[in-house]
Amino acid sequence: MKYILTSLSMFTLMGLSISADNTILEKLYEDSVNIKILESELDTLEEDLDDLSSQRSRIKNNNERGAAKSYSEYLVKARFEDKKVERKIDDKKEDIATTKKNIEHNLFEYTIAVKEEEKAYSIKLGEYENLYSLFKITEKKFKQGSISEMEYNDEYIKIKEFENEVKKAERTLEYEALNYKFFMGLDYDSEVELIDINIEILEPKELNEIYEMKILKDENLNNLQNDLNINVDEEKYVKAYYGKNEAKHISIINTIEKLKLQIDERKRSLYIESYNDFMEYKNMYEEYLLLKEKSNILEEKYRLKKLQYEKGLVSVFELIEEAENYINEQISFESKKNNLYLKMNKIENNI
Repeated sequence: MKYILTSLSMFTLMGLSISADNTILEKLYEDSVNIKILESELDTLEEDLDDLSSQRSRIKNNNERGAAKSYSEYLVKARFEDKKVERKIDDKKEDIATTKKNIEHNLFEYTIAVKEEEKAYSIKLGEYENLYSLFKITEKKFKQGSISEMEYNDEYIKIKEFENEVKKAERTLEYEALNYKFFMGLDYDSEVELIDINIEILEPKELNEIYEMKILKDENLNNLQNDLNINVDEEKYVKAYYGKNEAKHISIINTIEKLKLQIDERKRSLYIESYNDFMEYKNMYEEYLLLKEKSNILEEKYRLKKLQYEKGLVSVFELIEEAENYINEQISFESKKNNLYLKMNKIENNI
C-alpha cells in the first residue's frame, strides 16, 4: 500500500493563515453593499434634518407658518417633524449596527467551520500516520509468515478505510475553505487570513439576564418605545393648542394606546424567546460537559489500548477501532463546543 498523504498544513496549501487584528472585519464592512446603501440613506436623512433646521430659522411671517397661531407654536409643531426625521436617523444607525453584527457573526461561523474541519483533518491524519507505521510492521510479519493472510487482510482493509476517512476530511476542509473565501469575496486560489477567535465557553446565563439583554438590545422594541415617546410629546402639544376633544387629539390617544399594547406584546414575545434561548443553551452546555468527559475517557482508553498493543495483547485492527472511537468523539466535542460558542454569541448580540 502506498502512503499517499502528507502532514503539510492544509492551511498553507489552501492559502489560509491566522490574523489577530480587526482588518478582516473592517474590510468586510467597507465592501458590504448593504452597509453602503444604509450609509447613503443615513447621509440623505441627516441632510434633510439640516435643511429643516435652516427652514425653521427663515420662517418669520404668518403666511409661512401654515395653521400655527404664532411663531413659537410653529416651532413646537415643527419640532415634532424634526423628531420624526431624527427617529429615522436613529433607525438607520441601528440598521447599520445590526448589519455589522450579522457580518461579524457570519464571519465567525465561516471561520469556525474552517478551523473545525482543519482540526478534524489534523487529528485523523496524525493518527493515520501513527497507525500506518504500525501496519507496516504487520505487513512485514505477514511477509515473514508469522501472521495469517486473513489477519493481514483484516488490518489492510481497516487501514484503507481509515485512509479514506482522512481523504474525506481533507475534501471537507477544502470545501469549507472555499466557502470562507467566497464569503470574503475572493477567488478560490486567493491567499487570505482567518480571523483569530478565542473560543471561551461560559456557563449558562440566568433567564432574567437573557431577558434583560433582549429588552435592552431589541430593535423592534426600541422602535416602538421611540414611537410612543414621540406620540406622547405630540399629544401634549395637540392638547395644549387644539383641546383634548379635537379629532387629532383623539387619534393620537388611540395611537398611544395601540403602541402600549404592541410594546407589551413584544415584551411577551421576547420573554418566550429568552426562555427558549435559556433552555437551548443550557441543554447544549450540559451536552458539551458530557462530551468533554466522554472524550477524556475515550482518550484514556485509546492510550491504554496503545500500551496493550505494545505488549502484543491486541492487534492493529483493534487499535484502529479504538482510534476511530476516540477521534469521532474528539470531533463531536469540538463541534459541540463551536456550536455552543456561536449560540452564546447570538444570545449576547441578539441576532
